[in-house]
Amino acid sequence: MKLSFSKISPAEALEICTWEYQPPYDIYSQNNPPNPEDVEAILNPQYDYHAIRNEDDSLVAFCSFGEDARVKGGCYTEEALDIGIGVRPDLTGLGMGGQFTEAVLSFAIQRYSPKKLRVTIAGFNKRAQQVCINAGFTEADTFSNPPGRQFIVFTKVL
Repeated sequence: MKLSFSKISPAEALEICTWEYQPPYDIYSQNNPPNPEDVEAILNPQYDYHAIRNEDDSLVAFCSFGEDARVKGGCYTEEALDIGIGVRPDLTGLGMGGQFTEAVLSFAIQRYSPKKLRVTIAGFNKRAQQVCINAGFTEADTFSNPPGRQFIVFTKVL
């Protein structure tokens, strides 16, 4: 699958905020109808959100870099580029996570030239954890965030 990246548009941010995931992945769902504050957060240039489209020009995923890719309660004192990735709900669990992740990592490396990459993944999300391990990440830390969810921080030195 050929993927392209572009700065996120207001229409794309609104669409992402309507995505609904099945349990237990529903922690990634936004409010429906979308909360205007969530849409504005995605459009905040500080969070550097990008739309990811396939060869048919369909919005299939998004990524963000920096502070917004962090989870409250984690220790992020070590310098690294934080990466967040979200895949359209109907495309999850189909074995395409590796393609999305590799494309986002290539984009991040080209754009930022980081020395280290970091992702934070919910403890229950074994699919995403395995994708990151397959992409060369190693577990660096774990923490719990109220309401008692466990998160795992993975890093990859370049």
